[in-house]
Amino acid sequence: YAGYRKSFVLPEDWKDKNVKLRFDGVHSEYYVYLNGVKAGYHLGGMTVYEIDVTKHLKPGVNELALAVRSESLADMLGSLTQYAAHQLGGITRKVTLMAVPQTHVSDVRIVTDLDSEYRNAALKIETAVVNKATYAQNGLTLRLSVNGLPNVIEQRLPKLAVGEVWKGILSDTVTAPLLWNNEQPHLYTLRMELCLNDEVIETVEKRFGFREIEVRGNELFVNGRAVKLRGVCRHEMHPLTGRVVDAMWQRKDIELYRAANCNFVRTSHYPPCEEMLDICDELGMFVEVESRVAGGDIMPMKIGKHSIIRIANTILIYSRRIWRRFIFIVIILLSCFGLWPMSLIGIKNLLKYKNMCIKLILLVRIRFTTRRMEDLIIREVRLLLQIFIIPDLMAIR
Repeated sequence: YAGYRKSFVLPEDWKDKNVKLRFDGVHSEYYVYLNGVKAGYHLGGMTVYEIDVTKHLKPGVNELALAVRSESLADMLGSLTQYAAHQLGGITRKVTLMAVPQTHVSDVRIVTDLDSEYRNAALKIETAVVNKATYAQNGLTLRLSVNGLPNVIEQRLPKLAVGEVWKGILSDTVTAPLLWNNEQPHLYTLRMELCLNDEVIETVEKRFGFREIEVRGNELFVNGRAVKLRGVCRHEMHPLTGRVVDAMWQRKDIELYRAANCNFVRTSHYPPCEEMLDICDELGMFVEVESRVAGGDIMPMKIGKHSIIRIANTILIYSRRIWRRFIFIVIILLSCFGLWPMSLIGIKNLLKYKNMCIKLILLVRIRFTTRRMEDLIIREVRLLLQIFIIPDLMAIR
């Protein structure tokens, strides 16, 4: 393990707030300690990990420490060290300490659904509010507005008991919004205010766009118009800073792709940082987000040498995490995990460990709770098995 330490002073006005600690990327397995007490554990080098650390903090100076291991099941499943041909490890993305009210918005997902003429839209906001206070909360209201649009949505919330989470969908019809596409990436800003007895206690803002993506036969349509994807596979790296790429260089990458007449990026082979997706929203770039599982030729061999149950659970965690987290409008594909062989060696390994692979697929399918995401994985794996004429094809259906 490698060790990291950081001291910080807790702001005085955070006394009655909920404090969260968020890691955007630490490769690839680590323990979190605050003031000498274990506060969390995470397996996964390129996936976000966020924990509530309120109870571990004290007034004044606090000390944050990490114990980080580079080689782990996460590194094996993601193949980052394998693809890089050298050992990867360490803190590669930003670490954030933030404070929110004890009763706060805990989830926001924006869905836009255009009508058949691609003119008007149904705006749906799936959201959640959690009460982390030590007493019940009454008199809560959610107020939503969008810059440049007359729409305002208000929702009074029921009384929330201690620890209770309210979930709901707020919706409205938007007349003739400007649409997002890769040539004219028009963005709006959703403003969500959580009020207690008519006083605003929290404000959340999120940029989004109105767009409709459809697949008809072998064609991709955006807002009713056929689009051809011209893209690149992208690793998050820089010749001088290695795997640490700040927002300025993220933007430069996307600007270079646009200048090269590309409109599509595949984030091989892990989820990107959220700054990159914000930039793609702004500049008009389609994105395929891959989960933190890839292996190509040697993945079947890896599966054959490790605990099937642990691998299945890890894949579920990664896939659900990217499914829930990435709500950006640029995303048109979600690649959940890679078993694709790329050579004769890969085919040989897949055939050798086919029974283990099928067991893994069955476990993943049984444990999925999101049907749409399950269908994505099952479709990919069924195609793989069909291409390579592996027996027991129907065993996964």
